[in-house]
Amino acid sequence: MSPPENFVAKRLAAHALQKLIKGPLEQNVNGFTIYRRPGSLICSTVLDPELTAFLEPYITRSESGAVVLWDRPSGYLILPPIPIQLDFTFDRWELTPLKEMMGKQATIGVILIRLGRYAIGVYRGQTLIESKTDTRYVHGRNRAGGSSQRRFERRREKQIHELFEKVCEMVRRHLTPYNETLEHIFLGGEAHTIRSFLKHCRALDHFKTRIRRRVLSIRSPNQRSLDEMTTELWGGQVYAISEEPSSQQSSS
Repeated sequence: MSPPENFVAKRLAAHALQKLIKGPLEQNVNGFTIYRRPGSLICSTVLDPELTAFLEPYITRSESGAVVLWDRPSGYLILPPIPIQLDFTFDRWELTPLKEMMGKQATIGVILIRLGRYAIGVYRGQTLIESKTDTRYVHGRNRAGGSSQRRFERRREKQIHELFEKVCEMVRRHLTPYNETLEHIFLGGEAHTIRSFLKHCRALDHFKTRIRRRVLSIRSPNQRSLDEMTTELWGGQVYAISEEPSSQQSSS
């Protein structure tokens, strides 16, 4: 069954969550806040069934759970950067549990990879405490045909293999020492390259349960990307939710 069409969701910029957390939050007397752990159903007596049906597809895809702020006809859906631990419902807009969760000094590993360049970082909370970046040349694709193209592709595959080997070695060197405290690992770059790298790097098998599905958005894996990563890393996904005017009129 398709979700109701009488609601709209607009995804906000990466800094939206920090803005919500740090700014003054509206204290609307008719508002509600719902926290749900990963895999929990959003079913709640404080939300209309139509709104619940609209939000459900977003929430079921989230591996970190969700926070819903709602005061009809508008509110926010927050898919936090790290998993929610408990289910809560408040009869007001309340972000204190989320602030406390994000304020903890969690140790997080980041692997950024594109063909030809990589960057690895370790963060404690929002502070970068260790990093490694480097380049390794990889040919672009060759559109020529025949045997020359096959030779080119073999050379390119060898270069990709060498890149993956190097990055995997750096994973062992820079992430493995944090094995006891490392809670989450995020990857960023091109989705196809990330999938191939995960299949190649056996050193990451040990961290499999800590690798998050969310792919970080980056332009280039370099030191600057690592230094500026905290906004993207801790931004999660925030949607402004609103009820369409036609729905409000029809239900009034």
